[in-house]
Amino acid sequence: MELEADIIDRLRDDFDEQQAPAAIAELVASGQTGRIARCIVHAAHGSMERLRELTVSFLIASPDDFWILPIADVADRHGFRLTALESRPATAGPFEYTSDRNEGLACFSNGTTYFAVQKQDREWSISAPGLDVRPFGLKNTYDEEGLGIQLDDYLSRNHTETGPL
Repeated sequence: MELEADIIDRLRDDFDEQQAPAAIAELVASGQTGRIARCIVHAAHGSMERLRELTVSFLIASPDDFWILPIADVADRHGFRLTALESRPATAGPFEYTSDRNEGLACFSNGTTYFAVQKQDREWSISAPGLDVRPFGLKNTYDEEGLGIQLDDYLSRNHTETGPL
C-alpha cells in the first residue's frame, strides 16, 4: 500500500529530516491509509513513539495505557486487534518507566478468535474463554518480555484464521 501524497508531506513537515523516512516506513508498515492514516499523523504530533502507539490501536490513548503496548504490538503482527482496554494504577513497583505505573486488562480479537491479557502486580497472564491454555505453554504468569515471547511463538506456530487460540 502506498500513502497519499498529502500524508507524506505532513510527515515530512512534522518530523525532522532524520525521522521522516522512518515515520513514513512505520506508517506504511501499519497498512493504514486514507482518513485513518491522516488521523494517526495528526495525533502523533511529530512523535515517533506516539506514531507507533497509534498504528497499533487508537485505544492506547494516554500514558496510563502504555503498559499494554509491547503485547499489543505482538498481537497486531499476527492480525489481532486491541478491542477493549481497562487500565488502573499499578499495585507493585518499582516504577522505572511510564508503562510500569499502570496495569489492567486488555482484550484482543481477529474477528473470529479472542483472548485477554492481564497485568497485575507486575505479572502478566493470558486467557482464552473456553480454552485450556496450559498445553500451549501459556499457563503461567510471566514478566512482560516472557509473555511477549510466548505469545509470539504460539501465534506463529499454532494460530490459523479459523483455529482456536
